[in-house]
Order: sequence, then C-alpha cells, then structure tokens
Amino acid sequence: MLASFEELEARLVEWAVARDDLRSMVVIGSRATPEGADEWSDLDVVFTTTDRRRYLGGLAWVDEIAEVWLASVDPLGRTRHVLFAGGLDAGITPLSHRVLRTLPAAQRLRAGPAYRRVPPSLRGPVDRRLDAFGSYAARGARVVVDKDGAAAAALAALPASSAGGLPSAGQFRAAVDEFLFVAVWNAKHLRRGELVRARLVALDGRMKALLLDVVAWHARATRGPAVAVEDGGRHLERWADARIVEALATTVAGHDEDELWRASLASVGLFLGLAEETAERLGWPYDAARARTVTDWLARCEAGRR
Repeated sequence: MLASFEELEARLVEWAVARDDLRSMVVIGSRATPEGADEWSDLDVVFTTTDRRRYLGGLAWVDEIAEVWLASVDPLGRTRHVLFAGGLDAGITPLSHRVLRTLPAAQRLRAGPAYRRVPPSLRGPVDRRLDAFGSYAARGARVVVDKDGAAAAALAALPASSAGGLPSAGQFRAAVDEFLFVAVWNAKHLRRGELVRARLVALDGRMKALLLDVVAWHARATRGPAVAVEDGGRHLERWADARIVEALATTVAGHDEDELWRASLASVGLFLGLAEETAERLGWPYDAARARTVTDWLARCEAGRR
C-alpha cells in the first residue's frame, strides 16, 4: 500500500522509465509546484507513448503501477481516474509521443503570418493539438521523465497566453446568451413543478458551470494575468473577490420551491453583473437591454406563481 503521493509519483516514474514505449511524463495541476498542492490534492500526470492504443484499449495496465482499488475512464475518454491502495487518487492521461514531437514545429507554423492563409480544414487539427496540450500545461507542468527531450521542447514552444485564459468576445457573448436561455428554461420547469429537474439540470448544472466560468473571466479581466485563477471553481476562495464568494452563497438552494426561485434569480443577477463588469473592462460589447428583457420576464414568471 502506498503511503504518500510522493511515493505514488516515484512509482509512476519508475514504471515509465522501465517501459521503452513510454517516452515522457509530466506532472500537471496543483502538484506540479510545491506551493500548489494540499493534503487533498490528487496527482495528475500526462505521459506520452509510441503505443497509445495499448493504454486506450483498457485499464489493465494501471495495475502495473501499484495496487489499485478503483479505476475508470472520464466521459471524454482521455483520462484514466485511478484510486490506488491507500486512498491516493490520480488522473493519468496517455498522449501520442509522435504528436508531442510535432508541437514545436506546429507552434512555429501557427505563430507565422502565413498560417492565416492555411485552409480551416487543415488548421483545425493543428489548433486542437496545440490548444489541448496548452490546456494541460496551463494548470502547471513539471517534467519528471523526458527520454528524448520532447516534453521540455513542447513546453518551451508554448507561447505565454496573452489572453490570460479569457474567451474571445464571440465566445463570451455566446456564454451570456446560453446562460440566459438556460435561466428561462429553468424558470419554466419551476413553474411546471419539476423541481428536481430544474435544480439538478439547470440551476446546479449548466447555470452553475457558466457562473463559475464568468467568475474566472471576471477575475482575469479585473486582476490581470498574474492572479492564479483556476477554472471550474477550484480554489475559488483564494483568488475571487470576497464579495463574489459571499454572493455565491445566495445561489445555493435546498429542495423547496421558494428557495429554488430565490437562488435562481440570485444566480442570474450575479452572472449578469459580473458579465457586464467583465465586458466593460475588456472593451467588449454587452447587450444590457437584451439581458434586462430576459430578467424582466423572469421576474414576471416568478411573480405569476403567487
């Protein structure tokens, strides 16, 4: 039984070094830097291999690392979530080593002026590979195995993100529109009496996910790229404004119709307030009139139940 995450990492490194097909391994996320992890942080690693099909075809290989209690594949099929004996959880993602070795050249191509003349059908695969690897590295990256230097070269080729993890103006507008649409959908289900569906699918589902997105965008837009913002609400209490953390408490509800309406309208108010501040800071258009039209409808919908 493993006694610590340090022992688990050492076991992973030993396993990677012993297999010829495993060419590199990178620790990502909170355990990539000593100050980023606490006792509850899991261990996330990405490894590259010349035989990726072996690791995508099943989960038997995780037993080669250490004794396993549980193992599953994430819905996208990318990461293997493994609970090792001793309660040590890890996210292990296999990548193609061949693709990793092409990333520096792909980044140079994308950074050049001729790239915009490449047909979108050809740019798509390049962009997806670079963005996927960049998303891993953005969480923090520490190379622990690098048999031919490809991991270090790929990380060095990644540009510093000038956007600081922000969406484009178009993506931002789409997120605002989606949130408003889901808020209307949620209200209709509340009026219909479908409290479970309204709460689990809308309020605590897509509405909360988009709300956490805009909290992160707001922090990056207002506090700059130096702030250690994490997506999905991770460590939000550390990097979000205290007023936002306090306001988020009002968006939580029990299984009661009055509470669900209160939390739903509070979620809408908080989301739109942060979205408007974010747009103003970044100089992006924000359709306040459209947002007000929807919020007025929501208010009438809530008032009509009484």
